Amino acid sequence: MSDHNPKEIVARGYDRVSYAYRPNDWSDGDSDYGRWLSELTGGLRPGDRILDLGCGCGRPAARILSMDFAVTGVDISPVQVERAREEVPDATFICSDMVKVDFAPASFEAILCLFAIIHVPLSEQR
Repeated sequence: MSDHNPKEIVARGYDRVSYAYRPNDWSDGDSDYGRWLSELTGGLRPGDRILDLGCGCGRPAARILSMDFAVTGVDISPVQVERAREEVPDATFICSDMVKVDFAPASFEAILCLFAIIHVPLSEQR
């Protein structure tokens, strides 16, 4: 790994701080996530597919959404993805760069990206 690659720095950083950033005993109700997610899902049907880019450890977004929807989460941090698979067993998680992951057209009814796009270099934010 290069010490100068911004994506590798982000991945290693979240690997290191995963449990401090979002501890296992963190309450999913301690934030505005519920309100934000209800705005996203207002026009969706139960079972619809949602892509969560930069899903982190799966909490709270993927965990809340997986109660009613088919969630696929993508994160660049192997530690975060491992935790997400444990925390949200009803969802699918992929360890990948969100810019490089590839899905067939119309694979999802909604796409979510909270607090993660800031980690993508501006030149790749299309």
